[in-house]
Amino acid sequence: MTVTSARIGDAVSVINAEGGMGAYGRVYVAFNLEYDATRAGGKVYGQGRGFAEDCYTCGKFTGYWQMTDGVITMSHVVQLADGTQNLDVVTFRPLSKGLNVSAYILK
Repeated sequence: MTVTSARIGDAVSVINAEGGMGAYGRVYVAFNLEYDATRAGGKVYGQGRGFAEDCYTCGKFTGYWQMTDGVITMSHVVQLADGTQNLDVVTFRPLSKGLNVSAYILK
């Protein structure tokens, strides 16, 4: 995925991204990153929408993020509208605007 915008805030920063995600089609997602006391991690939550030729998918997620050596890693559980659940591990490298999503089916 590619980051399309970022809004840096005092309590919450928002990262928007889009990209092709296989069976989910073109996916648009917003990551809301709340800061903990260290300001190098905290809670992440958001929503995504996927559009394919023959289907539409939506989901919400919540989890945690941390930044190490300038790389942000987010781990969260996604609850999809059809009842399935994924564990996503997302790695964001701000220098490249690239966002890598590893999805693991839970249910």
